[in-house]
Amino acid sequence: METLTQYLTEFKAQAPEWFQKSLFLRANYEFFQGLFKKENLEQAQWADFQRMNDHLHCFKSMAIAGRNALGKPNHPIEHYRDSFIYLAHGEGTAIERIRNFYENDKYKLDYFGQAAVSELVGYLFPDQFIFLNARDRFAAKFLGLEVQFDPNADLVEKLVKFSEATKPVAQLYEKIVGKQTDFPLNLEIDQFFSWLYQQHSGEDETDENEGNPASGIDYWVIAAGEGGGRWEEFSELGIIAIGWDKLGDLRKYNSQQEIRDALNKHYESDTSQNHRAKSCYQFCKRMKPGDLVFVRTGAKTVVGYGEVESEYLFDDSRQQFKNTRKVRWLKRGSFVLPDVLFATKTLTLLTRWPDFVEKIKQTIGVGSIGGNAVIPPTSVVNYWWLNANPKQWMIAETNIGSKQTYTSHNEKGNKRQKYKYFQEVKPGDMIIGYVTSPDREITTICRVTKGLYGLIEDERFEFQIVEQLQTPIVLEALQGNPSLVNCEPLINNQGSLFRVMPEEYEFIRSMIDEENPARIEPPSKYSKQDALKSVFMSEQQFDEMLRALEYKKNIVLQGPPGVGKTFIAKRLAYTLIGLKDYSRIEMIQFHQSYSYEDFLQGFRPNAKGQFDLKNGVFYQFCRKAQRDPADKPYVFIIDEINRGNLSKIFGELMMLIEHDKRGKEFAMPLAYSQSSDERFFIPENLYLIGTMNTADRSLAMVDYALRRRFRFITLEPEFKSPAFRQHLEEHQATPVLIQKIINKMTALNQAISSDNKNLGSGYKIGHSFFTLNKDKATEEWYRYVVESEIVPLLREYWFDDEEKVSQYRASLLS
Repeated sequence: METLTQYLTEFKAQAPEWFQKSLFLRANYEFFQGLFKKENLEQAQWADFQRMNDHLHCFKSMAIAGRNALGKPNHPIEHYRDSFIYLAHGEGTAIERIRNFYENDKYKLDYFGQAAVSELVGYLFPDQFIFLNARDRFAAKFLGLEVQFDPNADLVEKLVKFSEATKPVAQLYEKIVGKQTDFPLNLEIDQFFSWLYQQHSGEDETDENEGNPASGIDYWVIAAGEGGGRWEEFSELGIIAIGWDKLGDLRKYNSQQEIRDALNKHYESDTSQNHRAKSCYQFCKRMKPGDLVFVRTGAKTVVGYGEVESEYLFDDSRQQFKNTRKVRWLKRGSFVLPDVLFATKTLTLLTRWPDFVEKIKQTIGVGSIGGNAVIPPTSVVNYWWLNANPKQWMIAETNIGSKQTYTSHNEKGNKRQKYKYFQEVKPGDMIIGYVTSPDREITTICRVTKGLYGLIEDERFEFQIVEQLQTPIVLEALQGNPSLVNCEPLINNQGSLFRVMPEEYEFIRSMIDEENPARIEPPSKYSKQDALKSVFMSEQQFDEMLRALEYKKNIVLQGPPGVGKTFIAKRLAYTLIGLKDYSRIEMIQFHQSYSYEDFLQGFRPNAKGQFDLKNGVFYQFCRKAQRDPADKPYVFIIDEINRGNLSKIFGELMMLIEHDKRGKEFAMPLAYSQSSDERFFIPENLYLIGTMNTADRSLAMVDYALRRRFRFITLEPEFKSPAFRQHLEEHQATPVLIQKIINKMTALNQAISSDNKNLGSGYKIGHSFFTLNKDKATEEWYRYVVESEIVPLLREYWFDDEEKVSQYRASLLS
């Protein structure tokens, strides 16, 4: 206790200044307290959850973790909402909820490991738990607090034990230092621990991925020099190495701060030297024999995996990269990791991210150390770009797994351009399949299965189709990109086979992955019976809508607010497809600024201030549907279809959307087509569903030409339907309350329909205002819906008759 008292007394003198500089603490605490309010979580969108990247230290300090956890959704948005709501507000004790959130598949989130979960717990339950990061563990050990974890202990057990062990600190802190902020006390204790770490650890900061694994083995990822240029040397000599040779032998430095000072002295930099100092410090001081290391080139490719065999050595005999360690290579090759992004730092410690490490190991095909076969260096993969003329060969329609060949000589018997490339193609190489004009897009990924073989006049190589892209990468997205400025097929596309550098392939691969996210779960079967469970209408009504969609191919669901137009549109789409397959459904919303260029095609400015021809969302969706057979339906939903200038938006589509004008035989040039062979058609397997709110005063009349092409279906409020009554019963509404809702809303809708001067039947109020998710249907809930949603709508309807609004408000609440 004397030691603790001594350091608390020292901290007391510096505490005001320390907390004044800790603005991030307030920002983080207020962020989580705001986002994790139940009502905010229920409405949260993906962008709201992504903001956690800026407020979780473990994701900021280790970019790869943040990119993989929150770079793109790893689950449906509902899973994130439900999981976070359960963690913060669910039933049971905080300990039970934390354990389920971390371990139970129903709640856990991909890439939210111990560091992320313990930080969340620290912000959400600061009265019960303190953070459990490397700084806090260092401080506890430094102060002599007895905190012993069983190597097999789960996260919750560690949090509980650590929080119990630090209680004496909290008691003395309040007596000696005194509360300095309006934060919970444990957050101030965490900052005291951070101060101790900075003062006495010899390091300024630590990544949240640091730790001492039970096995004693750490995992690392190291860059093979700029552009991967050092890998051949690493592979041949059995070493890994880093630069910054002007620093000399790194063993002479006692802390990261000393290394950082030396870097500032010897190297000019317009950025912070923190990452460089940390890489040098860890390479010399933290890495050890027995550790395992991945070698990367770029952000998504591993070329080597090995075991560290030696201590750090400064090899002054080398011309460059003199800081070295010996490595026994266990696997070599070139492995693209589609679901992983590495940080851009030279050296990163991965130990605290076992799921991340396992994903890398599975991708490159390694298990236990003793079972890894060494692949010869000659197996390094080459990358190629192959042009496919759609008039001769529809590579985009070739089945996955099928094998194709490509000849090295053209039809006249002459060698193709870049013949030497054909000679270099070998099994294992990867090919980007590009469809030339008029499509001009990457559609296919292939793997070479045979190098050149056969007689000269019929010489060819063989490859297998391994991936067909749901969303192709169009040429315009590649051109002018700084990462592809030297990409051979983009400089001059005359020819058939081109070399692509590994970093270029990696960048294109990242674009493919971004536009074609891995499916989180396979599509589930969906039937009409599934739809009828969630819509308040009869089977006959639903059948009529479905038949209209199948025959007319274009329908508009119209009706007053709250009748579930968009909800029903999605259920119709799922039923038509027969699957809950989100990849075959696209949804947009029209507005007054929406244009032909947004919807179909047009010129848009690029980063250089020039204009590129860009394909709109409907064009891209049609192309996706075109690549599938005619018996696989695709559904395009346009919400608020009458809010846009329809003639302007649809343009040539006014003809092509007709149900009997679908298919290639009706293809026609678009307004921005650049050649006569650039023709567009709407495939037979594409269906359109529009929704239209009949109570919107701002809407213009729907174009009569469009009315002829769509079947308009009117939806009505369904307060009297048995399904609506059953829905309220399932949410524990009493018979009295159910009848009250039905009677009151039916009477109100009759009054609205009778007001032919101002309103009419198109302004009725729908049943969706009274549907529930997880809440109970109580009298208090009913009054809340009336006051917060129904009455404001009535004020808009009868904006010049407050007395009438008051009359119906009183009636609804009586």
